[in-house]
Amino acid sequence: MKILVVNSDRSGSEGEPINLGDAMLTDALAGALRREGHVVSVAEFGDSPRQGGQGRVPVSGVLSLLKAVRSADAVVVGGGTMLQDDGAALGGLPRLVAVTSVCAWVARRPLAYFGVGCDPVSRFLPRTLLKVALWRRSAWPRDAASVDRCRELSRSAKVALGADAFLLAELDDGPAQSARTGAILALASAEAADVSDDDIAAMTGRYGTVRFVAMSQSAPFDDRDAVRGLRGCETDPGVVHHWRVLADDVMKADVVVASRMHALYLGMSCGARLVAIGSKAKVRAFAQEFGIPLAPSVSAASFLEPANADEGALTEARARAQGALTAMMSVLASQGGSGTFTNHHVDRWRRAG
Repeated sequence: MKILVVNSDRSGSEGEPINLGDAMLTDALAGALRREGHVVSVAEFGDSPRQGGQGRVPVSGVLSLLKAVRSADAVVVGGGTMLQDDGAALGGLPRLVAVTSVCAWVARRPLAYFGVGCDPVSRFLPRTLLKVALWRRSAWPRDAASVDRCRELSRSAKVALGADAFLLAELDDGPAQSARTGAILALASAEAADVSDDDIAAMTGRYGTVRFVAMSQSAPFDDRDAVRGLRGCETDPGVVHHWRVLADDVMKADVVVASRMHALYLGMSCGARLVAIGSKAKVRAFAQEFGIPLAPSVSAASFLEPANADEGALTEARARAQGALTAMMSVLASQGGSGTFTNHHVDRWRRAG
């Protein structure tokens, strides 16, 4: 099956991923689909071709997106927090998912959501766009709260609990805990702005070294901007062109302290101990599901003991991710995603809904 993946992963002017977390999710989902024997393309909304990116289709507007959808047998939206109000005046992510869903209806291609997060949304326009996006669609959100919010947004959507797309990633085993040293600090700009020299000194005294990694690494949303000049905090001076460079650092670290959720997922997958930072719904959901200590700030985190993820919860989540992927592909195939999508399929789908 030819599958088009649509999410918020974009490339910057140097062909770098603007957000490493989004790039992680793209590679994990696309890789899992390819291992199942499917041909996968990824919609590229960025400025330049991704360095080392395979199967990317440049998309520059609605007609370009419609053409990409028509060239596929099915569309998968995910992973990441695609169902949210990102504050854009003209729609932002809600507009993207709504337009993608409408393009799939026009092109008569099945579409499903995989491993997506759904945040609370109160503004009228984003809520309306998300309702359009979910109308009569199948979705496997990554957590129970997102499932409830999807069902509240659309009674016609078929929603079942999935898991985060990164749980489909294949990673090498990291070193034993006793061989790990230092801390990785991965914060969004809001949490990073509150970090002081004293906080870094406390972390250095506890863990030996502190390395700050920027999950969002391009202007105007470069996570490093808030921590430049902090004494004792190591940072990469340039952009990182592949998230596996970050994974190599995380593999060696003892602790990951992060408000960036997919830095937490990466740390968990690499076997590091974790402390989650902040109050975002998705970070709270992660901490609750995997038994990770949660602190409101880096200063408060110094009073908590980092912990490995609950092994049982991680095993269950990985099994749920694979099961959801299998279920999604079965649904897409039944809706005509094998290559021929006719009026008969549309009528059968509508009667089933």
